[in-house]
Amino acid sequence: MNRVMKLIAGLVGVLLVLALAIALAVAVLFDPKEFQPLLAQSVEKATGRKLSLEGDIGLDFFPCCSIRLGRARLGNPPGFAGDSFASVENAELSIRLWPLLTERRVEIGVVSLDGLDANLLLRKDGVANWEFAPQQAPDGAAAAAAETPAPELHIGGIRIRSGQLAYRDEQDGSAYRAEQLQLDTGSISPGVPFDLQLTTHFSEESDGLGGEIALRASALLDPATSKLTLTKPQLDFGLTGASLPAQTIEGKLSAVAANLAFGASSELVIPALQADFSMKGRNIPGGSISGKLALEGLALDIDKLAGAIKAFKADIDGLGARLALEGGGRLRPGSAGGAELAGRFKLEPLSPRSLLAALGEPEPKTADPKALTRLAGSGAWSLGKDVLDLKGLDIQLDDSRLTGSLGLNGFDKPMTRFDLRIDQLDLDRYLAPATAGGATAGQDQNKNKDKAAAAAGDDIPVETLRGMRLDGRIGIGKLVFAKTHLTDVSATVRADGGRLRLDPLAAQLYGGSYRGSVAIDASGPKAQVTLDQQISALQLGSILRDRYQTDKLAGALSGRISASGSGNRSDDILATLDGKVALSLADGVYQGTDLWHEIRSARARLRGEAAPPAPAKPQTPLEAVEMTGTLADGVLRDDQLLAQIPFLRLTGKGALNLVARNMDYALQAQVFETPVFEDGSSIKDLKGLAIPLTVKGPLEKPKVSVDIKNMVAGAAVQKLKDRLFRRLGGADEPAATEGSASAPATSPATAGSEPPPATVPQKEEKPRDVLKRSLRDLLKPAQPAPEPQQQ
Repeated sequence: MNRVMKLIAGLVGVLLVLALAIALAVAVLFDPKEFQPLLAQSVEKATGRKLSLEGDIGLDFFPCCSIRLGRARLGNPPGFAGDSFASVENAELSIRLWPLLTERRVEIGVVSLDGLDANLLLRKDGVANWEFAPQQAPDGAAAAAAETPAPELHIGGIRIRSGQLAYRDEQDGSAYRAEQLQLDTGSISPGVPFDLQLTTHFSEESDGLGGEIALRASALLDPATSKLTLTKPQLDFGLTGASLPAQTIEGKLSAVAANLAFGASSELVIPALQADFSMKGRNIPGGSISGKLALEGLALDIDKLAGAIKAFKADIDGLGARLALEGGGRLRPGSAGGAELAGRFKLEPLSPRSLLAALGEPEPKTADPKALTRLAGSGAWSLGKDVLDLKGLDIQLDDSRLTGSLGLNGFDKPMTRFDLRIDQLDLDRYLAPATAGGATAGQDQNKNKDKAAAAAGDDIPVETLRGMRLDGRIGIGKLVFAKTHLTDVSATVRADGGRLRLDPLAAQLYGGSYRGSVAIDASGPKAQVTLDQQISALQLGSILRDRYQTDKLAGALSGRISASGSGNRSDDILATLDGKVALSLADGVYQGTDLWHEIRSARARLRGEAAPPAPAKPQTPLEAVEMTGTLADGVLRDDQLLAQIPFLRLTGKGALNLVARNMDYALQAQVFETPVFEDGSSIKDLKGLAIPLTVKGPLEKPKVSVDIKNMVAGAAVQKLKDRLFRRLGGADEPAATEGSASAPATSPATAGSEPPPATVPQKEEKPRDVLKRSLRDLLKPAQPAPEPQQQ
């Protein structure tokens, strides 16, 4: 505004000099065309600029002295590129000479400018071409001029049509242009209000911002203080441009008053301002957003675009939501720190489902139909140079409450900072509802599309990870995810340059604890995943019951997994996992199978005996289980499995395929003491026996069975060893078993007494016969030994 007023004042001064010079020429010679060089010389002496008069000059003496100019152009001062500073197609003004000569009061009629085209330029050194620099007057003349008061200026009005105004700032690179400029004012006199109307189309070259503005106000000019006061100004605007958040922004500003001060710098002061606005366009969800703004105490340095806002309040409505903002602070130039604003916000309760519908999105299908029905929140905000902070957050989503802080550093590639706490969160509520088969809706389709999806792209969001910049912590009091219940969940998250790290991760769950870390490096073609997971005293039965609806296995599980893999799909990562695994289970129970009942039943079938009664609640206690293994190519190989079961000690090895989700283990159960059962029965002849077991099948429901073939072979070999030992003259069995079917060859009562009478020699048995008889003894109850024949 200061620059526009200076421009208008300068042009009026030029026209005034022209009018006086032409009036004098006409009064003397009555042929102004012959004196165009004299006129140009007079203007150049008064302004320091070259004047070109390309059109006709007209004069009128009634009712007052007036001048009409055709096309005229005023040049730039020295040191500026380009010949033209301003030009007009037609100009007209009138001046009353008698008040000027008798009262030192300048009375000018309506100043009309048609086709005004002005080019304003601010050089890098701070020199502007709109600053007029007349020739230096002699010292005496300057002193006399300083003592002589300036004449009063009265203008009947200013009328501009089809104007153009261009402004370029070489210091910050900005460039603006106003076209179709129209200005109308009433009579302008010092201390007297006048009407003001201004309309134009403007544009900004760097980001394509443009629009229409229309200003109406009652103005008051005070030359003594160089102030312009606008009373009840109203500004209607419509903005367009790619840099805007909407395709178009329309609105109306109104204020009680606005004060513009012109001096070394231009300052705008608005005590109070009201604004209504709306944003429309295809890129606005729902088509439009409207709002109201109330502002108090605006003081703005127009030249520096810096100032202060005492307080403001804004209400924004759209998409069925209402956001209230309030705050205040300072505005600074970009190089000096940008805005320094702070305040509070409040989001009135809304339905996220309704919000999604307003956005044109389909209604989400959730396991809980009451999920996503309420969202509200409040907090404090602050905006600084490249920094946005939200603190004291209190957000409600359904039954969950989020508190803490959230911030952004930089807006081009923002670093998101957060420190958040959620009291409780049931993520399962927000999943798709389960189908009749138990899977969530969509999972059935996903199963059929797994291969196609795997071929089509990555299920690890590597591109998202590469653009992610995070630094923060999150804690959750109670969390339900995939039917798993966790408490005191905490995570520290850092991400930058395609590298994401969650360390540490911690939680309490099912009577135990979890701690670990996960690192994903997606900076290369394939994501590299490294994990270190530790669990302690996890009640396995509870988590299996919640997660897989099975109660097959229970106990306190502890362990550690350290592994790494690569790939952009989860199956690829599993298939390339390498690392180490160590697990232990204490006080365990395997439900649904009584291992000793299975052993007794198998033994009974082999011996042709009746099977023992089935237990009402079959289970196998696992007093202790320990295993260590290595991961290679997604397969866990365990060569050191140790387990303690009543009367049995298990050892073995096997493999667990993480991709196919199945297991295959071969175990040896060594009977280390005589088993005694709840009904008082026992199996004395199994002490020392090795019972082979197999565990095969899917992870969720493996099958445990006794390897009968190997069990029979092992027992037969033991019988063979016993008989061969006796045939070689052993006094007792090498390892006497309690209640064994193979009785000792010599009774303890006769051991060491005189030899019995000679007996008839029996036929010598071959090892093959001994093996056959041993198998018969194992498969049926032992028969009494035949009486020895007398010689």
